[in-house]
Amino acid sequence: MKPKIYIFSIFKWKSDLLHREHMLALAFSRLGYEVCFIERCHKLSFRPTFRQEGKIEVLTVFALPYFKGLSLAVFKLNDWLLRRQILEHIPDNKAALLMLSSPLWTNVAQSVKPKKGKIIYDMSDNHLAFATNKRWFENLKSYESTLLNIADETFISSPNLSGKILKNKRYKVFGNGVDLEKFSEAKPILKDKYEGQIVGFVGGVYERVNLDIIEACALELPEVHFVVVGPTDRQAALKKMESLKNFHYLGAKPWQEIQNYFASFDIGIIPFVSEVEYPWLKTVDSVKIYQYAYFGYPIVTTQFGQIESMNEIVKVAKDKSEFVKFIKDATLQKEDSMIRRKRKELAKEHDWTKIANEMSVEIEKLSQDV
Repeated sequence: MKPKIYIFSIFKWKSDLLHREHMLALAFSRLGYEVCFIERCHKLSFRPTFRQEGKIEVLTVFALPYFKGLSLAVFKLNDWLLRRQILEHIPDNKAALLMLSSPLWTNVAQSVKPKKGKIIYDMSDNHLAFATNKRWFENLKSYESTLLNIADETFISSPNLSGKILKNKRYKVFGNGVDLEKFSEAKPILKDKYEGQIVGFVGGVYERVNLDIIEACALELPEVHFVVVGPTDRQAALKKMESLKNFHYLGAKPWQEIQNYFASFDIGIIPFVSEVEYPWLKTVDSVKIYQYAYFGYPIVTTQFGQIESMNEIVKVAKDKSEFVKFIKDATLQKEDSMIRRKRKELAKEHDWTKIANEMSVEIEKLSQDV
C-alpha cells in the first residue's frame, strides 16, 4: 500500500511563484498517491483549515513570521504552534511519507511523524544562502543539521548540494523539470497583444535578476518586445524601465496559468547577476531552463553552474554586451531545427511526472524499511 505523502511547503498553494513543491504534489497525485500539501499563513487563527484543490488536500496552518531569524524564541514558538495544529491530521497508525522542503519544518515533522512514517528532506536550494544576518544563519544551520541527521533520505535538486550530506546518509539527485501535461495545453496569449518578436522572462524579479541587462537589450532592439512576468520587490526600477515602449512588466500571474506566458515567447532569457554577487546561483537548478526548452525556442542566459554543460542548446553570455549580441542574433538568424529538437528532448527528459515516478522507487524502498 502506498504511503500518504505530506508535503511541508515554504510556499502557499496559491503562491505567485511556481515551485518544486507544487509540481511534485501534482505529479504524485497523478501516480495515485494521496497527497496533503501543508502551507503556512500569518493570518491569526489557531484552527487549521482544510480544502481540496483537485486531487490534493491543502492544510493551512498559522505560524508567526520569522522576522529574518533574529529570535530563536520565534522558531521555538512556531514549532509548538505548528505541531499542535498538524498532529491530529496525521494518523499514527498509517504509513506516511513526510517530505520537507525547508529546515524550518524539522522539529515539527519530527514530532508529528507516525510510527510507520518516514522523513525525506527535499533540498532544492541552499537555504543558508538566503540568511541575511548571522543569527538567522546560525538558527537555520542548526535546524538543517538536525534535519540532515534525522531524515531517512535526502533528495537534492543539484549535485552541487551534495557537500551538505552527512557521511553514510542516503541521498539521491532529482533535478527540477517541466509539467508536460500542463504545457501541452499552453496558449500563446500575448501574441495578439504585441506585434513582432517577444523576448521573455518568467520568475521572481528579485536581486538575483540583472535588470540592467534587460534594459540594455530593450534599448538596443526597440522593435522587439521584452516581457517580464513574476512577483517583485523592485517596483521602482521596473516602473522606470516601463518608460521604454517595448518593455512590459506584467506582474505576478497564477502559477496554474504560467505555461501560457512561456508559450508566447520567441526567446527565453535568464539574466542572473554573477555567482559572486549571489552565491545561491552555484547550487540552483532553474526550472526556467526546462520550461523554455519545452517550446524549443532560443535561450540566452548569463553564466551560472547549471548551464555549464548546456552550451549546445543555451547561449551563455559572459557580460552585458555579449548578452545583447546573442539576443540580437537570435532575432535575426534562423536557427538549426536540430538545436530546437534537442531542447524539446531535454524538456521531455525532465518531465515532473517522470521525476516523481523515479522518486517513488526510493519511497517504496523506504516504505519496506518500516
